[in-house]
Amino acid sequence: MERYAGIPKANLGDAKRILEWVNSQGDPLRLYREVVIPKGQKLDTEKLGLHWTPDRNKAHSPFAATEGLHGERKVLEIVVARDQVDEAATIAAMRRYPDESEVTLKDGAVGELEGIGKVIVKRR
Repeated sequence: MERYAGIPKANLGDAKRILEWVNSQGDPLRLYREVVIPKGQKLDTEKLGLHWTPDRNKAHSPFAATEGLHGERKVLEIVVARDQVDEAATIAAMRRYPDESEVTLKDGAVGELEGIGKVIVKRR
């Protein structure tokens, strides 16, 4: 029960359901994230961001246009161990945006980025 410390009892069932969903994705997890690489620049593997999805079809960058980001859109694929998931942040994000199906990684999570190799995932 310590895993759910700090979660109000009224929300406990919801937290369990979310973590069961995360666990159903396997270990290691294969996750996706869309990024926009500005023209003339390379992918910044130092700041990949923490929010990823196991559903490749939901890997999108909806705020790119509103943030003035223009360039090459690229879907990244990363493989991370289940213990690299920030459970509390994932629960909070899934409550706010249940249709996003996002997993939040720990700041400093280690994973294998497809086509690049080992990376440390950090907040953008």
